[in-house]
Amino acid sequence: MSVANPKKSTDHWVLDEERIAADEALDGYYCIITSEQEMDDREIIEAYRGLWRIEESFRVLKGDMGARPVYVSTETHIRAHFLACYVALLVMRLMQLDTGRKHSAGEIAADLSQVTGHHLDSNVYFFDYRTDLTDELAAAAGIDLSRQVLAKKQIGRIMADVRKPRS
Repeated sequence: MSVANPKKSTDHWVLDEERIAADEALDGYYCIITSEQEMDDREIIEAYRGLWRIEESFRVLKGDMGARPVYVSTETHIRAHFLACYVALLVMRLMQLDTGRKHSAGEIAADLSQVTGHHLDSNVYFFDYRTDLTDELAAAAGIDLSRQVLAKKQIGRIMADVRKPRS
C-alpha cells in the first residue's frame, strides 16, 4: 500500500517589513476612522471616549445588576423593567461618584447586599457587616452606621434622613 505525497504548496510566506514598520510608527496612538465631517477633532475624540462608558454601563446592567434575562412579556412590563434597571444604574453611578469612583459597581453591590439587620428582639436589630466602603457610602449619605445594635425607631430615623434631598 502506498501513501500519496501531499500536494506541494506554492505559497511562500514572507514578512512584510515595510508594513510592520508602518504599523510600529503608530504604536501608542489612538487611531479613529469616522464619517463625521461636521465635528472637529476634539469633539470626535470626546465622542469616542464616551463609548467605553456606554459599553461598561451595559455590562453592569446585565452582570452586576441582573437586568437580563427578562422574565416579562408585555411591552409595558419590559419598559418598566428596564426603567427600574436604568434608575438603579443611575443610583449606582451616584454612589460611585460619592466614593470618588474608586469602587466598581460590583464591589458596591456586593458590599451593600451584605448589610442586613438580624432581628434580635421585638424592636432590636443587629447589623454585623461593615466595611470601609459601607462606611464611605454611609458618610456620603450623611448617616452613621457605626452602631451595630439599633432599635426599629432608630432605623426609621436613618431611613428618613436618607430620603431627605442632599444639597
